[in-house]
Amino acid sequence: MANDMSGAWLAMGAVGAVALAGVASASGSQAKKARSLSTISFWISRNWKDPYFGAVPYIEAMKYLDDVHDYYGDDSGARIVAGFLANANTWKGEDARKIKEELKLALKAPKVHHKIPLKNRLSGDV
Repeated sequence: MANDMSGAWLAMGAVGAVALAGVASASGSQAKKARSLSTISFWISRNWKDPYFGAVPYIEAMKYLDDVHDYYGDDSGARIVAGFLANANTWKGEDARKIKEELKLALKAPKVHHKIPLKNRLSGDV
């Protein structure tokens, strides 16, 4: 399965640490966008066949999030990712290491402010 997932990382355009850190590509163009938490949770579910019970609620919550600045109920995406990482110690292997590293970098990502005026966001006219 590890070889299959390694190929899938490339096929799905995994951005890795460089894009998450916001570093421009070698050609000098803009950096790639980080994968959404929902995409990452898909890969966790696909790769971690028997997850630790404490990690399951966090994996499920990440399915509804785009990044660490979104909210799932009263919990921020950052809190959900941190909770997952705290409960994912039993998940081992190369894919686990890559995904955990990606999530740790996502926790350090600066917040991108909405460009839609607050008045419109609150009224639902978006």
